[in-house]
Amino acid sequence: MKLREGGQDESLVRACDEDHKYNHGHQDEERGSRIEVESIRSEDVVQSERQMNMYNFERALSYLDPSQEMCWMGEVVQEYERAVIFRLGRLLDGGSKGPGIFFVLPCIESYQKVDLRTITLDVPPQEVLTRDSVTVSVDAVVYYRVSNATVSVANVENAHHSTRLLAQTTLRNILGTKNLHEILSDRESISASMQSALDEATEPWGIKVERVEIKDVRLPVQLQRAMAAEAEAAREARAKVIAAEGEQKASRALRDAADVITTSPSAIQLRYLQVWKAMLMSDREQLGLELTINNSIRFILDEDPKFNIGREELNHYFPDSIGSHIQPDEAKLSHED
Repeated sequence: MKLREGGQDESLVRACDEDHKYNHGHQDEERGSRIEVESIRSEDVVQSERQMNMYNFERALSYLDPSQEMCWMGEVVQEYERAVIFRLGRLLDGGSKGPGIFFVLPCIESYQKVDLRTITLDVPPQEVLTRDSVTVSVDAVVYYRVSNATVSVANVENAHHSTRLLAQTTLRNILGTKNLHEILSDRESISASMQSALDEATEPWGIKVERVEIKDVRLPVQLQRAMAAEAEAAREARAKVIAAEGEQKASRALRDAADVITTSPSAIQLRYLQVWKAMLMSDREQLGLELTINNSIRFILDEDPKFNIGREELNHYFPDSIGSHIQPDEAKLSHED
């Protein structure tokens, strides 16, 4: 009896232990599932509460009165400036502000001023290989301005630096398609092409390129010498052509004069005597010799009957001489007077 009772007690204890373990495991499972549900529910609640708080905060900011100086800070924007305002990292609706005064919330809003005036950009000298394989150094100047302040701040990190780099690459690309003669002679068309390309590329950045000018084109020293020699040879060739044309015209004039002289034998003698006089009278100070030569020539022409020369023609070629043997009466009257 005692052994049977002892066996029943052991079986009862074993059954109680299994019952306790089952209940304990079941409670653990329920507790884990409850914790998971509560964690998921808490995350949803936190996220919804955060969104609600942000919404309420933005609505509260929209209802604030700018006249409350303790909450707002006033800033002034010049006529040539615009202010781009960010509220908690977001771009404020309504675009840029200015000119005039505007208000921002410290630690909540930030702003960035943008200058709208025309900016001069000096493009440094660029080494360019032309289409005819000539290396030249070309620099330029670009005039541009910010056309949209909001876009220039929100779409590009540094609009001015980006425009500078783009101008350099555009200058090299456009000049690389031209030969040396086109670069030296067609600067206006190159500037227009560069301005159009830059304006199209910088439009998404809020930049307006107004004008582009090519400043200087520098050639290598050896190429400068070669071009100078070529120009000098061309000038010499033109000079020779001009001299040949002059000689041709002079030959025609001499031929016409020879034709006129051959038709009049007396003209040949007059020309001969005139040249003889010029050779003898190279020294203008010998006036007496001039009178003697003129008188001698007039005497020869007067005594030789083969020279049929009129008195007017003789006085024209040999003036300021004594002609008493030709017109004695007139010479006597002039002497008496």
